Amino acid sequence: MRKYLFNILAGIVGGALVLVLVYLYGQSFFVDPEVKSGLEYFKENFRAISGLSQDNVVDAGRWQKIVSETSISSVGIQSFKDNKIYKQGSGLILSSDGLIITTYDNMPINASGSQVFHGDKIYKPTVLVRDYNRNLVLAKINAESLTVSRLDQPNSIQSGEELLIVGSVPFVSKSTIFSQIALLSYVTDREIVLDSTPNYYIGGGKVVNGRGEVLGLVQTRLGKVTIVKSQDIDLLLKNYLNKSNR
Repeated sequence: MRKYLFNILAGIVGGALVLVLVYLYGQSFFVDPEVKSGLEYFKENFRAISGLSQDNVVDAGRWQKIVSETSISSVGIQSFKDNKIYKQGSGLILSSDGLIITTYDNMPINASGSQVFHGDKIYKPTVLVRDYNRNLVLAKINAESLTVSRLDQPNSIQSGEELLIVGSVPFVSKSTIFSQIALLSYVTDREIVLDSTPNYYIGGGKVVNGRGEVLGLVQTRLGKVTIVKSQDIDLLLKNYLNKSNR
């Protein structure tokens, strides 16, 4: 019995000692110095090892400038159902007098209502077009002198290219700007897939490359973060304007 109790006590003391060492030295207590140096080398030279071109890497200062330039033409979207917040995300300003675009996911037809946040102002949008196939909603808010977002069609995009997701998320009574880096995972005829975390608020955020070109809006499909292309947004807008002018 004494031997059994002694073994238990020794195990407790040993476990406590390991926890103390982990607290004091972290992972370095377990990792052999040579292995550790190899891990650090991999982290520092990740792009070279993985074959990513340094031409696709954008410095932090450049990203910060892009965020400040592009965030002003973003809006926050919030939709309701059963008197509760149902969906929220971001959108883009398409005209100085209040035309905005967001994803259908952010303003679905079964929502009881929506509101749009820009700076410290909140607007009630009027839905003009819902395009389920393109996952887009064109709406109008009663505002003037807004900064309009660019819609670009880059000549070339390639896997491994660093991109930035910029958007505006509703927070209490105003919008808050967010941004996160994403890598372009792969491109097919049907979709552009990003390597990024599918956070609940990034839907409708604009995707910008290192040259400041807006590739489109973020959407999440089957667990993948993809892009609603600027070409599709531009086409929807032109079709609406053509019908309105008839």
